[in-house]
Amino acid sequence: MRIPGWKTLRQSGRWLRSRLTPGALILGYHRVADLQSDPHGLAVSVEHFAQQLEVLQRLAQPLPLAQLVAHLKAGTLPPRAVALTFDDGYADVLYQALPLLERYEIPATLFVVTGCLGEPFWWERGQSEQADDPFPPRAMTRTELAQLAAGGLVDFGAHSVTHPALTERPLYEQRLEIEQSKAELEAILQGRIRAFSYPHGATSDETQRLVRQAGYHYACASTPDMVRSASRLFCLPRFWIGNWDGPRFERWLRWWLSASPLQTPPARAHWRQQM
Repeated sequence: MRIPGWKTLRQSGRWLRSRLTPGALILGYHRVADLQSDPHGLAVSVEHFAQQLEVLQRLAQPLPLAQLVAHLKAGTLPPRAVALTFDDGYADVLYQALPLLERYEIPATLFVVTGCLGEPFWWERGQSEQADDPFPPRAMTRTELAQLAAGGLVDFGAHSVTHPALTERPLYEQRLEIEQSKAELEAILQGRIRAFSYPHGATSDETQRLVRQAGYHYACASTPDMVRSASRLFCLPRFWIGNWDGPRFERWLRWWLSASPLQTPPARAHWRQQM
């Protein structure tokens, strides 16, 4: 039975915990693109993304996801810590998001679907291309992934091979999706892949066990909550960010990152100084 107002009550409870036990935020994005129609609700416009980054630079302490996790494990999460992530691997992350990330010096992590590199994602097929979209909704090529990696501002995680809801598949298929995507991405980028993102946010204890056994160090889910000391490394909560303008995003961010009255945030350090 669905209880009226339960979602709002649950969200308020999470916010109250953030006041008592402040933590960090992991933000989730998919595309940065100017679209007249966005049936899947995946895109943030270029202008709004720039405004959001300006707010993050001014109010938060953006960190690479790997660094945020290291602080989490050590019990040293800095105040107002935020990590940006992108799922899937749309080409516009390279061509439209990266220049803005570079302008504001904000790092990000890209979780890549490896089974359709250079091609439209399966959920985009059959959609009519939009004349106003300079970058059709396709995955990056191997060359584009390497180009993105060369800049040093974006690191990478795996997001399966074919983007299924893993919990709806038998364990042997889950294992194949989890292990093969890691191996393929490591071959492309010539480096270790330690992070995983669950497609559709679908996860279970068994799925998390497979991710851990495959050699990943942590994984992102889609539960909208703050990351705290009690958060599980293989089910890290994450907020999905909408196509919000700067003022709306700032109100949302202040709602979650308001420091407890008992805390005085230390002087802010740039994330590169902590590496």
